Amino acid sequence: VSDADMRALATRAREADGPEREAYRKAGEALGFGLGSLFALIDPAPVAMVGVSAGAFDLIEPSLREAIAQTAGGQHSESISFDTEPNELPLIREGCAMRALSFVDQEIFAPGIQVKAGKKDVA
Repeated sequence: VSDADMRALATRAREADGPEREAYRKAGEALGFGLGSLFALIDPAPVAMVGVSAGAFDLIEPSLREAIAQTAGGQHSESISFDTEPNELPLIREGCAMRALSFVDQEIFAPGIQVKAGKKDVA
């Protein structure tokens, strides 16, 4: 589905009750049950919704939070923070840069140095 089609679906879902709004409700529910199950295993963490669909988070959030609340990990469903970023490219670039810098640091500037219990040993 193209970005323009996703934005048009969100617009229709906001304008009237119908299959578009129901699709967003079901998507929020599915995401909520998945996140709630994850948060049953680990402490709730901030969640980032990325991509063009993040622009429709207002349509997803109510059913998402309701579904999280129904899971074993949902006792904190209202306090879980969500951040939305419709453009994923800056995050991809940042992740690539962090990975590259970590590689340079570990393999070029500090080769052979191993960290053991807070101490640096030269191998």
